[in-house]
Amino acid sequence: AIDFLGPSATIHSVPVIVEAAIYDSQAFAVEKFGAAPEVEIDIDPVDPPPIPTDKKRPVAVCIDAHLHYVCMEVLKNAYRAMINTHGALEVKEAAPIQVHVTSSRDQIGIAIGDTGAGLSSEASSARYSDSFRFFHSTAPPMMANYTYSRQFGAAFDGLGFGLPLSRLYCDMMGGDLVLGNRPGYGCTAYITLDKHGRAQNI
Repeated sequence: AIDFLGPSATIHSVPVIVEAAIYDSQAFAVEKFGAAPEVEIDIDPVDPPPIPTDKKRPVAVCIDAHLHYVCMEVLKNAYRAMINTHGALEVKEAAPIQVHVTSSRDQIGIAIGDTGAGLSSEASSARYSDSFRFFHSTAPPMMANYTYSRQFGAAFDGLGFGLPLSRLYCDMMGGDLVLGNRPGYGCTAYITLDKHGRAQNI
């Protein structure tokens, strides 16, 4: 008899997952917008390293596909904000998106900060919770035309479940997803997860 069907939590190098999400999301942005912002990643070393092969990189017991999804959704939102602010032609000249991976005794932290001008005054106050409400989206509606690949294939944004599902995944992995607003400058998303996989719902 099959007792379990689905992904399982195992030990993973968190930076490897984050780097894969950066690569995949940048390729997706280039496909849809013709350009993607630069991304710089900073990884705090772990001393001593948890396992001999990870080169002092943080590891965690997690579902790698879920963490990849969370990072990719946050990065896609950052790309959209920066392209809207700086323009597709100039976005590569803007300050890079900053990704910082940190580790404590019990938690992993991933901070993703952009310079996309920040949340609107409505979204940053009473409507902040809307960012995590299913089917809520601030992306402009896509108009049907035949001029650009953005209108075809998988949707880049606008479906309204990227952040809500990401927050659920973080909760399943013993962590959370929180948005920090810097009005007029940008946003920083803070992703946390339990380092040892000690989450009731995982």
